[in-house]
Amino acid sequence: MEIREDNTDVGNFTLEKILTISAREYCESVGKPLSDYEFFGVHLDKVNYWANPTEYFAELVPSEAEVVVNYSVQRSFGSSYEDAKSGQNAKWIQFTAHGTALIPKTLTFKK
Repeated sequence: MEIREDNTDVGNFTLEKILTISAREYCESVGKPLSDYEFFGVHLDKVNYWANPTEYFAELVPSEAEVVVNYSVQRSFGSSYEDAKSGQNAKWIQFTAHGTALIPKTLTFKK
């Protein structure tokens, strides 16, 4: 995973383009009709000991996507474990994230 120092880009998709608003709200804000886009569901289910789920999610977004809308993430914490490096107790994290990538119909999209 490639992360810049300012933590804004992961891979080829900018984290700022992962939005919680609806597709309709996004289209209204940019002045384009929904019919200009193909929709592609993006889903992530992951267990990790530390994580920013949005960074992992961004790696799954098709490079042709203009934006992701309806982004949602749920986290749950599991049992404690002792970290081998620090010796401190920590908890694992399970997260599920989903959203809809909007891909302009003018681009070739490979599902």
